[in-house]
Amino acid sequence: MTEHREDHLTDHSYDGIQEFDNPLPGWWKALFWGSFVFSLLYWGWFHVYPGKSIISDWEAEVEEARSSGYARFGELSDTPETLLALMAQPDARKIGATLFATKGCAACHAPDGGGVVGLGANFCDDLAINYTDLPGILKVVRSGVPGTAMVPQTSLLSPQEIYFVAAHVAGLRGTTPAKPRPLDPKAKEIAPWPTR
Repeated sequence: MTEHREDHLTDHSYDGIQEFDNPLPGWWKALFWGSFVFSLLYWGWFHVYPGKSIISDWEAEVEEARSSGYARFGELSDTPETLLALMAQPDARKIGATLFATKGCAACHAPDGGGVVGLGANFCDDLAINYTDLPGILKVVRSGVPGTAMVPQTSLLSPQEIYFVAAHVAGLRGTTPAKPRPLDPKAKEIAPWPTR
């Protein structure tokens, strides 16, 4: 224990009690000021500097991981064969169903694809307004439908995710929704999906 000398006493007293003037150790002061300077540099680099932030780096890493995970399903192209292949794979259908539920599709088209009056079409029947074949579903998801609530989904879905959502939508055909949207008079019957 450090011995206190008389000359370290402060020159004031409170009710007859004097206190020692014990300055903080030099290493503690250096650590405090070093942390302060580091915080300024950190703030400038990550919050003021116009470069990439750690959030954009993280988002890029997540997107890269997703893309590499989707690579296991092979080359994705705008062909009926691609969507039929995805429809036949349970993992791909599960990805499509998850994206459909979490990216806002289910809000307009109902979780089971039965549609919502005034918003989204029923995908479970053999009728459609804006597509007649499997690649047409891709086009609607990518480009939306002008004049309707269906906007392009490219801001919500990556290019690979569009294929999985389209495969899920195509796979809903022939299922029975809980509350199907009434038939739209503009809807036309579409041919059955091709077989592989």
